[in-house]
Amino acid sequence: GALIEISAGTYVPAVTLDTLGKAITLRGATDGEGNPTSIIDGQDSRRVLKCASGEGSDTVFENLLVTGGNAHYGGGVYISGSSPTIKNGTFNQNSAGWFGFKPGEQDENVVPAPTGGGMYNNGNPTIENCVFSDNWGASDGGGGMYNGGSPTLTNCTFEGNSGGYNGGGMYNSGSPTLTNCTLEGNSAGNGGGMYNVSGGSPTLIDCTF
Repeated sequence: GALIEISAGTYVPAVTLDTLGKAITLRGATDGEGNPTSIIDGQDSRRVLKCASGEGSDTVFENLLVTGGNAHYGGGVYISGSSPTIKNGTFNQNSAGWFGFKPGEQDENVVPAPTGGGMYNNGNPTIENCVFSDNWGASDGGGGMYNGGSPTLTNCTFEGNSGGYNGGGMYNSGSPTLTNCTLEGNSAGNGGGMYNVSGGSPTLIDCTF
C-alpha cells in the first residue's frame, strides 16, 4: 500500500525495477500540462520495468516516462500473469531485440523472436492516458506493444512505432479492449497500425487509425 514518489529528473537504474508482487504505487512528477517529468532510462542495456509476480490493480505506475529499455521481450515494461494499473505514462524509444544487437541488426538463428518494444503484455493490466512512441520490435514485431492477454486501454496513443515483420503499433495474440485510442504513423511489414494473429480478437471502441 506504500506510495513512492519520484521527483522530476532522469534516473538510470542499475537493474530492472521489479515490483515483486507488492501492492505499491510508483508515482512520478508532471509539468504544468500534465506530462510526465520523471524519466527512467534503461540506456539501451536493460529492461526498465517488470511486473510478473501476480500483481493486481493496486500495483500502480503513474506519471513515468520510460525510455531506453531493451530486452528480448518488453524493453520498456514486461507484464506477465499480472494486472497492474498504468496511468499517464509515456513509453518512448524502447526496443525488443536480440541481446547484443541494435535496431536494424538481426540474428535470424535466435528463436523465439523478440516482441514488444514499448511493452510486452501477457496479463490483464489497465492502461489509461498513455503514449507509446518511437518504440521498435524486431522480427515478430509489436513495436509499441505486444498483447498476449486481455489489457484494457483507454485514451492511449501509439505513434511512430515500428515492427520488423508484424504490428508496428500493436501485435495481438490476445484480446485487448481499446477505447478512444489513436494509432498513427506506425509501420511494419504487415499491419502497420495493428496486426492480429489467430486467436487475437481485439475490441475497438471509438478508435482512430
